[in-house]
Amino acid sequence: MDIVDVLRYFADFNIPTSLKPRELKVEEMPGKAVVITGPRRAGKTYYLYWLMTQRGGIYVDFEHPLFEGFEPRDVEVLVEAHARLGGPKAAYLDEVQAVEGWEKAVRYLLDRGYSVYATGSTSALLAGDVAREMRGRGLTYLLLPLSFREYLHFKGIDPRPDLVWRPERHAVAKLQEEYLKFGGFPEVALGGDPYRLLKEYLLTVVVRDVADRHGVRNRAALDAVVAYVLNNYGRYLTYSSLHRLLKQRGVTKRTVINYVKYLEEAFFLFQVKRFAKSTREAEAAPRKIYLVDTGYGLLGRKDPSRDLENAVFLELLRRALSSSPPAEIYYAAGEKWEVDFLVTVGGQPAEAVQVAAELHEENMEREVEALARAARRLGARKATVVTLHQEAKLGMVEVKPFWRWALEGWNPYS
Repeated sequence: MDIVDVLRYFADFNIPTSLKPRELKVEEMPGKAVVITGPRRAGKTYYLYWLMTQRGGIYVDFEHPLFEGFEPRDVEVLVEAHARLGGPKAAYLDEVQAVEGWEKAVRYLLDRGYSVYATGSTSALLAGDVAREMRGRGLTYLLLPLSFREYLHFKGIDPRPDLVWRPERHAVAKLQEEYLKFGGFPEVALGGDPYRLLKEYLLTVVVRDVADRHGVRNRAALDAVVAYVLNNYGRYLTYSSLHRLLKQRGVTKRTVINYVKYLEEAFFLFQVKRFAKSTREAEAAPRKIYLVDTGYGLLGRKDPSRDLENAVFLELLRRALSSSPPAEIYYAAGEKWEVDFLVTVGGQPAEAVQVAAELHEENMEREVEALARAARRLGARKATVVTLHQEAKLGMVEVKPFWRWALEGWNPYS
């Protein structure tokens, strides 16, 4: 089979014509490749298919046996074959990290006037790697598991903000419960066995994206760090306390720090720093840790309240990634007060967000007033409490159920 036949083979793929759009919007710039990273099984290949249905071009899966042994110099043959077949000068390169020296192939395509869209596993196509290897010729985007808006879309419900007035609203409470419990990985959302799938995903992350990539020899210690995260997401993490827990496993504090860093690079977890006046103060303070998907909590000590907080963090992260000017997410704390999330825009505090599964009548006003005082102290113009079901407006503070708050984010379906 020559290269033309190979391209025809991929062109004949039965890519679904009813692909549901994802919220991620990529910016196309002449001479720059779009590189999509993110956790495994979040839908990067699916997104590549969707882009191809919109724009046309050639699709190549570099992990397919037909491309075994492909080298960067072979891309010239690929271009010549595409010229014989005709069609838009756009290339969709899936799992591009399977080609050693992939960046040379991408640069060659760019130099020949191609629009290039590439995906890769987190073990080989991290944002830092792209910046270094592409020498400024790549734009990197992070694709997370489904947002709640996307989750509703996958479940056949139009997630417009006016859902509050539509009959489908009654189904949303159950879907919110499912989303917080099982998470937003597409295969899970489409009805797959969440326990089996999530266990498989996590094993791949630990083995391929961390242990193999970084040559980790002490798997028992790495597994212990993973277990700690699964049992303590939404809580504070200090490297010293984690090191004390693992000391008997023969690891140094530096090794513990590295393991957490590797898991963060593999998009298994995120760390949120404390908002502080100085970088030194922020670095010295404990960090809060969150999972890339609340479903992973099924493999540890599941907690509905922490699932809600974790889901709020992920939604804030999606908004921050699409914000201009740039938005950052911190937690904030002082003497006898704490705010779960402080969102800054352009370096300035913009919104204080507190998460409470349920506010009781006897403490609602006190809790809300405490958040209002903290927001004013921080200089935030907006203050929000996200709950499971409650809704109210008390002064400057808005209390909203998660589903309604989540639908108010950027919505590409309207």
